[in-house]
Amino acid sequence: METVAIILHDKADRLLLGERQHTGRRDGDWSLPGVSLRERELPEHALARCVREELNIEHAEPSLAFSVREALDTTLHVFVLDTWSGSIRNLNTRFCAGFDWFDVAALPAMTPSSRLVIDSYVQRTT
Repeated sequence: METVAIILHDKADRLLLGERQHTGRRDGDWSLPGVSLRERELPEHALARCVREELNIEHAEPSLAFSVREALDTTLHVFVLDTWSGSIRNLNTRFCAGFDWFDVAALPAMTPSSRLVIDSYVQRTT
């Protein structure tokens, strides 16, 4: 399985997280925005789909920051966005209760995969 995880950070260097609901796994925990890749879909196309269909924004020139293996069968392709156009709005209200910004030093309870991605990101940027 392959998924895309998106790290969006604002000018205050806070990260955007969404609160999970109705997923059947770790509901109430927070996670990075992201989607599973569809069959034969490129990570860049999944990124574009996610930001448009779930966050209501358009991204500027994305680049793959890194990929990390979460488990034997899952690869997370991580993109970092620090610029975008449009206002972030939760368009996936079925599975996301809402979005909020968090300081890296004060992150809420989150999914293991989001924790792995954020820890890898912080390690690479410090």
